[in-house]
Amino acid sequence: MADVQFISDASSVNADATASAGGSAFGEGDSGGGKVAAHTSTSARGVSVNAGEDGSASFGISSAAARFVGSTRSVTSVTSAPVTTTSTNVTTTRDGDATVTTTTNVTTTSTTTTRTEISAFESLAAYASNFQSVQTLFASPSSAEMVFDGDIAAAFSGSAFTRILSTPVTRTTTVADTTVTKTTPAGATTTDARTVTHNTAVGPTTVKTVARLPSDPSNALAGQVSAEASVNSDSDYTFSALGGPVTVTVQYATDAAPGAPLDYNLELFDGTTQTLVDEANGIGANAAGTIAWSLPSPGTYSLIASEVSDIYAYDGGGETQAASLATLSHGLFDVSIAVDPSAAVPELSTMLMTVVGFGGIGTLAMSRVRIAAASRRPSSRRPPGRTS
Repeated sequence: MADVQFISDASSVNADATASAGGSAFGEGDSGGGKVAAHTSTSARGVSVNAGEDGSASFGISSAAARFVGSTRSVTSVTSAPVTTTSTNVTTTRDGDATVTTTTNVTTTSTTTTRTEISAFESLAAYASNFQSVQTLFASPSSAEMVFDGDIAAAFSGSAFTRILSTPVTRTTTVADTTVTKTTPAGATTTDARTVTHNTAVGPTTVKTVARLPSDPSNALAGQVSAEASVNSDSDYTFSALGGPVTVTVQYATDAAPGAPLDYNLELFDGTTQTLVDEANGIGANAAGTIAWSLPSPGTYSLIASEVSDIYAYDGGGETQAASLATLSHGLFDVSIAVDPSAAVPELSTMLMTVVGFGGIGTLAMSRVRIAAASRRPSSRRPPGRTS
């Protein structure tokens, strides 16, 4: 009777996680500097349990996290060239019979010193986690069910701002030279001179906050974080098909959020020659269909169903990749193996009867050969009357 025999089933899992964080902060001027801090953590683990004809199961979990914090500060002061203006004012008054002339020369000198303080801060974080499992169940050696389940999440967050404190201070020095001349009708003159100096300082403060640090050669702040978590799992079912031809049919249905980083692959190998018979790769996270392979001859074959999952999050310099994602995934692969009974292998009792039959025929044929050979063999007796 044609049949499918179970040989082995094994599942395996590979989990991996990577994370990176770093950056630079630079500030110069009258006083300045920068500080950065970076931290990463990763975890990956996989477990497989193989129970022969009772099926197999494996799961893997990986997670990665990265964080960057940076700050920078710079202070610069710039003083403008002095600006000087002069003016003269002359007034004449009468003091009795005397004439009083007052001459005032005013000199004003102004300079503006602008003090600019730039403080920048940036905080970035990235996180990725990936859990995947595969379980193989057998209803019979010719009927199997491979089930993939997963939970994927990725997120990043970032904030950055720059505080610009600009304080322009204008200092003005005013010098007034006043000369008073008093002239009497008799021609007598009296002169009085005096100088008055006055200093003022006016400094409004301007504070401006922007989302990102502007391009400034005296300031630089740049950070980057990335987190990646991957889990690859597969189930390898090896069977022997007695008789032929053999048809392997796989019905599949997968479900996950759009854009989920999941792919499923199917591969069929010839166990005798260790060569790839056929494959179906790139089955997406939201797909359904049927794949059928026809094997021209009986033999030993391995059907491998695998899942590849890789979630990645990155943020750096205002550039982000992999939007925040959280999704459950499910993949179901129903496998059935059918052998054409018209080319079936004889049952054991039939095979034994055939062997006995052929054995009897062989014994009879050998007996006939021996009898014929004996009749043709020369006699070992000497003819009468002859001696050696």
